[in-house]
Amino acid sequence: MSQTKERLRAALSAMSRTGKRDLGLHLFMIVFCLIVLAIGLPFIWLLQFVPDWVWYPLCAAWVAWLLFGDTIAAGYRAFRGNQS
Repeated sequence: MSQTKERLRAALSAMSRTGKRDLGLHLFMIVFCLIVLAIGLPFIWLLQFVPDWVWYPLCAAWVAWLLFGDTIAAGYRAFRGNQS
């Protein structure tokens, strides 16, 4: 019987440590989400006023950045003189 109690205490101790870490991570993510919403929602609201024709160049620029982002960034660094 005492062996079962020791196992339960060990399990509760392990759960207590990981529970505190998980709670801290969840609280951080909630605060981070609120900050992202506070920054992102005005931009999303402003995008409603963008004319329809602007979406095509924006999407093309996004695809170009996805395909050649590292190349563009390296060229910009070289132009600015920040070789790294």
